[in-house]
Amino acid sequence: MREVARRPAGMFGIVVVALVILAVLFAPLISPYSPNTQDVAHRFAGPSSSHLLGTDDLGRDLFSRLVFGCRVAFSIALPAVGIALVLGLVLGLVAGWFGRTVDSALIIATDALLAFPAIVLALAVIALYGPSTRNTILLVGLAFVPNYFRVTRALVLAARSDVYVDAERALGARTSRILSVHVLPNVLPPLFILVAMDIPGAIAVAAGLSFLGLGVQPPTADWGVMLNEGFANVYDSAWPLIAPCVALVVVTVGFTFLGETLRDVFDPRLSRTQFPLGGRRRKR
Repeated sequence: MREVARRPAGMFGIVVVALVILAVLFAPLISPYSPNTQDVAHRFAGPSSSHLLGTDDLGRDLFSRLVFGCRVAFSIALPAVGIALVLGLVLGLVAGWFGRTVDSALIIATDALLAFPAIVLALAVIALYGPSTRNTILLVGLAFVPNYFRVTRALVLAARSDVYVDAERALGARTSRILSVHVLPNVLPPLFILVAMDIPGAIAVAAGLSFLGLGVQPPTADWGVMLNEGFANVYDSAWPLIAPCVALVVVTVGFTFLGETLRDVFDPRLSRTQFPLGGRRRKR
């Protein structure tokens, strides 16, 4: 982490992630108002000492809704990415280790899921079960499964032919022991880096579904809901639209920079590579 903090992109990512974690954990202490408290007399007010980012069409404090929106965003993104990680890891281990028919079947299934438009899948699920936070989590999780499957499968295929795996086979080790003790520890670190880079993507997808009315529903303080309400009233005030847009951009850039910096630091194949935002080049 010291090496990550030495790089400008890594430091920016650490600061953003730290601020987001603080907002998630201490939202009631940070927010000056409840996210749904209305002050109709001050609708569409601009930034001031009483309302740091202004108010929306119902006089609700935008800063408070933005802070509580962090909780909603991560209550969707973290379980969704967790579902994708677990399913992709299990399917990738099975496909990479056993290969042949199982591998081909799983590749076809994940390619079909990857090719299927997420918005069409969302419309189908919402039509059957209605919009809800649970359905949003499942939709986002399924959309991210192919990424983890492909990475896990490639890593398992590479590890399957390594010398230490052949040695374990020669000693009579069972497949479950080889996968859990030797292969899995080499597969997980790249996946955790992928998690850091996929969290903002999951937040953006969930916000997009909420913006279309397919995800979290009003009056919940969700960034997608705020975008929808701000877009509907953009001619009255731009602040309800600007606030969630800036939050999404900052969080996306911060997590992406952190994930890329972690990859550059921990991946030995990239340790000699110098990036514009990656800090100085390390010597061996």
